[in-house]
Amino acid sequence: MCGKYRLTRSQKHLKEHVNAYGEVAVFPRYNIAPSQAVITIRQEARKPVRRLSTMRWGLLPSWAKDMYIGYKTINARAETVHNSVVPGTL
Repeated sequence: MCGKYRLTRSQKHLKEHVNAYGEVAVFPRYNIAPSQAVITIRQEARKPVRRLSTMRWGLLPSWAKDMYIGYKTINARAETVHNSVVPGTL
């Protein structure tokens, strides 16, 4: 998983070029790290409407019972996935 990324587009740009709506404050961020809230563009399943919203950036496995496991999966790699399978979850 990629650890960090950046967001340099303005709210006006997202609304005009992606046709997304929402009242979420969008501002440039140059060091977005896992566990932080970030702007996302979501499309409703049955409607052709895109909305700006926030979500937490990171990887949370379906078997996780605690969201803090996401801090341990930041650098997850396919090469070592066999070492990190929780017994009894398959």
